[in-house]
Amino acid sequence: MSRLSRGFTLIELLVVIAIIAILAAIMFPVFGRARENAKRATCWSNLRQLGMGLHMYASDHDECFPIGTDPVQWSFFFNPKLAFAQAIYPYIVNRPLFYCPSCDALAAMNGASTVPGMAQWAAGLRNTDANWAVGNICYYYYSFLVNCSSSGPGNNFRARVLTEACDQPAETWLMGDPFRNGCPWFPHGYNHARGLHVLYVDGHVKPIIGRPRDIYR
Repeated sequence: MSRLSRGFTLIELLVVIAIIAILAAIMFPVFGRARENAKRATCWSNLRQLGMGLHMYASDHDECFPIGTDPVQWSFFFNPKLAFAQAIYPYIVNRPLFYCPSCDALAAMNGASTVPGMAQWAAGLRNTDANWAVGNICYYYYSFLVNCSSSGPGNNFRARVLTEACDQPAETWLMGDPFRNGCPWFPHGYNHARGLHVLYVDGHVKPIIGRPRDIYR
């Protein structure tokens, strides 16, 4: 006697589809966090290696980190930083180190921003040939010649020239992730400037929690 084959009922198919949907809802955020954790690790490594390059530069220049004479090129807040990139690149020889891997997403999120200057600022953070040619890099650099101030508490960044012999090297910012007032999305999946990476003068890197302008050192 032949055995009759039996297919799935509609209810069974719906149950299977529901289970797959639940598993996908659970796993997709996990995969997203894993990707972002990888980007954070890469960013951390970038800053560490940039720090080593800066200290190699300083060892060749009487313990002084790079600084320029053209104030237009040496505001920490705005690109281009062509003189900085040209000074450090021979010690790094790796262009991607100058760009956080999350900044493509940051630029995409802010590409249609209505905040004056935001889209142009974010576009300058991407690792492109055009940006690299003019010195548009992703990270901020905190040995600079131009005062930067805006409204609100803690919004003043006074010009300073850093050396390896500066006071409190373990607390003084040397480089870090970009940030800007009005930016609705920051690197590494945090809102309102949470979780930005900072390179300190002594060479260590750590994330900061809070509004950068209020805890800048």
